[in-house]
Amino acid sequence: MTGNELIAVLEGECQTTKLKVEDFLNALGDTMVDELTSGREIRLGKIGIFRLRRRADGNLMLNFYASEQMRKRLNIAASKLGGEACPECEKRANKARRQKRWAPKRKR
Repeated sequence: MTGNELIAVLEGECQTTKLKVEDFLNALGDTMVDELTSGREIRLGKIGIFRLRRRADGNLMLNFYASEQMRKRLNIAASKLGGEACPECEKRANKARRQKRWAPKRKR
């Protein structure tokens, strides 16, 4: 979907003008850049979470984590995402264990 196609769909869905949709999308983009470069994450309700991370090589990488509602609508099984996320750091168990932030309790 192109930007113009998105604007046309939102114009019809929101019953507003093309100019207002364009202004909204421009403001959203500017706000997202400002927030992400300030080190904050962006949570967009039923869409998901955006985070900007610095990789080990110094380059920036934008991460997107789909919300549960979005994953359901796309029919993405939780098992394909690596299982349940840690309630504290929000990392999936296999990734979190590697970083030693969270691991399931082991029976002794």
